[in-house]
Amino acid sequence: MPDHKAGLTADRRPVLDATEMARVEELAGGLGRSLWALARKYRPSPEERLQDWLMFQMSKDMRLESRVLRFVDALAAMEFDVSGKHVQRLFREYFAGPFPGSPPVLRSVFSVARSRLLPAPVVRGLATAATRAMARRFIAGKGTRDLQKTLAFLEKQCRYPSFDLLGEQVLSADEALRYKDGYLETIDCLATHPWAGKRTRAGVPRLQVSVKASALTDNFNPLNPEGTLQRVRGPLLEIAERCRARGVGLTIDAEEFEYRELTWRLFSRNFAAGPFGDWDGVGIAVQAYLQDAEDYVDSVIEFAEQRGVPFQVRLVKGAYWDYEVTVAREKGWPAPVFTDKSLTDLTYENLLGTLVRQHRLVRVAAASHNIRCHAYAEAIRESQGMPPGAIEHQTLFRTAEGISRAVTGMGWENREYVPVGKLVPGMAYLVRRVLENASQVGFLLRSRLGEDIADLLRPPQAPEPVPG
Repeated sequence: MPDHKAGLTADRRPVLDATEMARVEELAGGLGRSLWALARKYRPSPEERLQDWLMFQMSKDMRLESRVLRFVDALAAMEFDVSGKHVQRLFREYFAGPFPGSPPVLRSVFSVARSRLLPAPVVRGLATAATRAMARRFIAGKGTRDLQKTLAFLEKQCRYPSFDLLGEQVLSADEALRYKDGYLETIDCLATHPWAGKRTRAGVPRLQVSVKASALTDNFNPLNPEGTLQRVRGPLLEIAERCRARGVGLTIDAEEFEYRELTWRLFSRNFAAGPFGDWDGVGIAVQAYLQDAEDYVDSVIEFAEQRGVPFQVRLVKGAYWDYEVTVAREKGWPAPVFTDKSLTDLTYENLLGTLVRQHRLVRVAAASHNIRCHAYAEAIRESQGMPPGAIEHQTLFRTAEGISRAVTGMGWENREYVPVGKLVPGMAYLVRRVLENASQVGFLLRSRLGEDIADLLRPPQAPEPVPG
């Protein structure tokens, strides 16, 4: 396993002095307020308002949140139940209550749906329709027609796409082959769009796909790194070659912590010297919620310096927090992620500063739904004398449409991370998006509750040490 603590030394991670930091904070505050004013102009549809309301109720009642997510997860695998009897029985079991934190109107809906007044096919139809409506909000349909429809929507909004074919657990070689072929078909479809081969102001291909390395084989095994690298190398480079030939970018996505070292080894081996060593259309995602994230980024920058050709670094906070904490607790291991969100936020901003200062080596993409993160990225960019548009801002497809539109309204480069697929393979992604929207500490919920903009833009602070 690579030692990420052997990366850049402290003096190569420059720190702003107090005067510069005060200037950055002042600029970030002004940009953040402007961004917030634009975001508040967005008027969601009635369906989106209803979904947001339900996710808000889930945030207040952990029992409700757990039951809804478990029911949706099971429902996705029950397409065989034409009569609806299994779905109805499952609904009655999961939503028998009590849900003391939920409003009377929601409890009444559950009561009616559990009663014998509604036939089983009606319960199944309503549950399926509601779940698919939620999935359509966050997941783009699969197929050329749906892809072109999504592209047309994003082009109208002046936002670039990064398409991710959903499917998080590949269980057979045939499934891995279908996953790879799906990417090749997607890339060929993107090649017909006028944006193919064109660049953003940040120097990144306008069209992009994101690939999870673990989905390219049915045996992505960290305990057998060399064997895994051999299995994944072929399909990965086939996708990379198609991307390069069609003028489409490629990002290697972040996954669970146990896969990170293997994913990094795959990236650093195949995109260093060799046939793809001079291709600047590739990128990798970095998760700020990991406790060693700063050392890991040092290693990424050191590799970029050795490579000599820039690549994109997509900085995210991380999407697997619940999974990482649960696994660590079950095994009696220390969690690899920060358990205090303020430390994740603080690390994210530190990493933004580090990456922006190394902009000659890497192309920075700030991925977040936190207005302060985007404002801070632009403030750091300006402090470093970088031109407008040099940083890319990324948001998740239709997760926070108001923020996405506001980023574009500020004249910043904006890319949407667009998951593509059907409900069953996309269920893990859908659950993570619902959890993010329902999180008590997440920016999305805090902003929807009307928290003061000054509080939303306040710089993150490390928690007070526990005495003892």
